[in-house]
Amino acid sequence: MRRSLAVALPALFALATVSLPGLAAGPGPLAAPPEGEDWRKASLDRLATTPSSTTVTRGRRVIVAIASRSAAPDRPGAWFDQTATYAVDGSGRIELTHRVVPRGEVRALPYLGRVGYTLKAPARFDTFAWYGRGPVENYVDRKDGTRMGVWSSTVDEQYVPYYRPQDHGNHDDVRWALLTDGGAGLLVGGDVEVSATPYDDLDRALCPFARVRNPGWNTLHVDHAVTGVGDTPNPVRPEYRVRADTEYGYTTILRPLTPREAITRRLHR
Repeated sequence: MRRSLAVALPALFALATVSLPGLAAGPGPLAAPPEGEDWRKASLDRLATTPSSTTVTRGRRVIVAIASRSAAPDRPGAWFDQTATYAVDGSGRIELTHRVVPRGEVRALPYLGRVGYTLKAPARFDTFAWYGRGPVENYVDRKDGTRMGVWSSTVDEQYVPYYRPQDHGNHDDVRWALLTDGGAGLLVGGDVEVSATPYDDLDRALCPFARVRNPGWNTLHVDHAVTGVGDTPNPVRPEYRVRADTEYGYTTILRPLTPREAITRRLHR
């Protein structure tokens, strides 16, 4: 069973609302450990992010570094320290460097679900395309049968109808991904895993008919690492788990799409 939770990543720009996908199940909407409710016991389903400091450096690019702490209000012994550094140039290109450090009781969890962030875009941005593994969903321990290529679908088509709604639609080995409405859009580049969904609270739905659509937005998950899914009845093997006692750091690029890219759903240089 895969579930979701969220840790907020301080947002700098109005293009999207950024939040950090689950760990331990992990920070952010993500897949929870199949070994029970460890992530709920650590209150990772109720994390709130509080910025602690902000520094701004001006030059050819404006660099903004935001340090923050993510923890449940009543569980100060389990938290994540984060630093999000945004380097913005005059073209609207943003280089986002994200550092995540599990602290306290979090480090004793079996593993984290994912490490990354999410972008919430208006629902009209309903076309999703990516260069990576596809066209069907795949995870680090279930990807060898999928091909590298440029793929495209609607966000709704990314939903996978499991008997019980849960995390779905992941794509590994992705180099770029985009959301577009056919006239404008956002591109994310890096060495990442991505998924797009109109449902953020699937862990609250016991049956498919109980799904609640996001009111007005689609969510793009951009992940540095995602734990595998294992198989019935075997748990995820250790080499496919995101460790809870490790510090993580990675960099991605975000920029607006050109009109040609928004129409063709392909990256052009």
